[in-house]
Amino acid sequence: RGGDAERAGVQGFLDEARHLLALALVRHLGMVGAALAHDVEAQRPVWKLRPHVDGASRGNPGEAGFGVHVTAPDGKEVASLFGYLGQATNNVAEYQALLHGLRFALERGASEVEVFSDSELLVRQLEGRYRVKNAGLLPLFREAQGLLSRFAKSRV
Repeated sequence: RGGDAERAGVQGFLDEARHLLALALVRHLGMVGAALAHDVEAQRPVWKLRPHVDGASRGNPGEAGFGVHVTAPDGKEVASLFGYLGQATNNVAEYQALLHGLRFALERGASEVEVFSDSELLVRQLEGRYRVKNAGLLPLFREAQGLLSRFAKSRV
């Protein structure tokens, strides 16, 4: 069928364009070659980032902030993100750190993300082992799930 062959040709072109764009992005950002791997199964480039996220509040709720240390797979620092949140709970601060880290990875074109967090609640909620009971955390949880679903591969 001519239509299938044409679609396959277009798909091949798009896959090659994605590969070239990923290479250009990595070179533009000054990333080392180790930050770019190749997903043989999908035949497309894979760029992986590792956000290390943390949030805290003085009091609960209280003055809160977040920090994100983003590394490439080889451990080289890519970015440090941080911010003041005003009055928030510790769990909200943890989720805000995660959201900032995921947005950063998506904006930089990462196709894989491996998140590191010391928040048992956040990790187990995202794994589906804990339910999200707090109504204030539910929108943050849903946003995190939505962002994570945009990666070809993710791990928290």
